[in-house]
Amino acid sequence: MEKLASVGLMVSGVMHDIRNPLNFINNFSATSIQLIDELTELLGPHLANVEEEKKQEILTLFNDLTQDIQTIKKHGQRAESIIQNMLAYSRGKAGAPERTDIKALLMEAFDLAGYGQRGQNPGFQVHLEKHFEDSDHSLQVIPQEIIRVFINLFANAFFATGQKQEAGNDGRSYQPAVAISTKHVEGGLEIRIRDNGMGIPAGNLAHLFTPFFTTKPIHQGTGLGLSICREIIVDHHGGRMDVQSNEGEFTEFVIWLPSQE
Repeated sequence: MEKLASVGLMVSGVMHDIRNPLNFINNFSATSIQLIDELTELLGPHLANVEEEKKQEILTLFNDLTQDIQTIKKHGQRAESIIQNMLAYSRGKAGAPERTDIKALLMEAFDLAGYGQRGQNPGFQVHLEKHFEDSDHSLQVIPQEIIRVFINLFANAFFATGQKQEAGNDGRSYQPAVAISTKHVEGGLEIRIRDNGMGIPAGNLAHLFTPFFTTKPIHQGTGLGLSICREIIVDHHGGRMDVQSNEGEFTEFVIWLPSQE
């Protein structure tokens, strides 16, 4: 617990340090777009005296520059969103229920878990399959808690697929893959997260949500992740959480969250 607390403090400090230069990136990208617009307006009358080929070249450069800065702004805002989620995750703050796009939360969690996995294994790559139902994915949930569940499940999936890749005699014949699917059923949203990793032995399935039960090596798992996930889904949100698995083939977690209209 002391180690987890120290990691939380470290993450919080690092995120704050990153946020300061990130604020400059976001702010100056926004003002740069305004400056380009003003410069284009100022040059407008003078461009009438420039030959057509040069004029189009100048306008193209301004357009390309604007698009580049807009891309910087977009990814800066995404980085800010990631930092906010990381801070909430490290502080352990539950927050209040709010209308949340579950599909966006899934993708955010996938990215966050991927950053963590690549930090340990820079060469790790996983194929993502998305099967989202074409409908509104907004639910009244505590987003800081639900994203913890998704991050944990994706991290476990990456661990299982990474293990299978390392265990294979020919790594080229195996491609780590994770599939995410959503479907509205029984007055709520069903979310499935499936990986093609090592799978779970049948004898371990009954103990999977038991606190401190883990099959991971020492120092790689506390055995609390899945028990906390189930507590968040079942006790805090009135949902359900189950698991299906075939050893050596796949593991699939099935979550159901009520709509609570």
